Amino acid sequence: MRAAMDRRVPLYVLLLVCWLAATVSVANAQEGGPPPLPLVYADLKANVAGEPVVNLGGVTVTVGDWSRRAERQPDGRYLLIVSPPSQSYVGQEVTFELNGARATLSYPFPALSQPRVETVTLEFAPPAAAGVREAPVQVPWLLIGGIGGGAMLAFGGVLLGFRLLARRA
Repeated sequence: MRAAMDRRVPLYVLLLVCWLAATVSVANAQEGGPPPLPLVYADLKANVAGEPVVNLGGVTVTVGDWSRRAERQPDGRYLLIVSPPSQSYVGQEVTFELNGARATLSYPFPALSQPRVETVTLEFAPPAAAGVREAPVQVPWLLIGGIGGGAMLAFGGVLLGFRLLARRA
């Protein structure tokens, strides 16, 4: 009896492995396949109107509905990994933004045969040219009116006091 059980164990293991492989491949097919190989910008730089940007933490890459922010490395450089979650993102437009301004660089996300590491300098238009409006100056009219009204009352009170003093004398 034990010899018959020992001969079935490899068969059970083989069936289990086949079932797991089928389950994983069906799950990948339903989700658009395995994730594509990443495109890594190892030394990210950016310019706004030709001037270098020091803090690149606000740089965001977007592919379709997926996005990621640049990360500062311990050595001070910025790293940006473009790695959307599935193959369905291949061919979708890759865009870069910095505080609402869009970079001039955009391209379709490539199907890579191996991970690719690049350096890039992103160019951004100045905020006014990029359609980013500056906030209007808020004038505190109520405060100015209150101060002006208070000053008028105080001045009137002083004049009234002088008139009363002049009548008594």
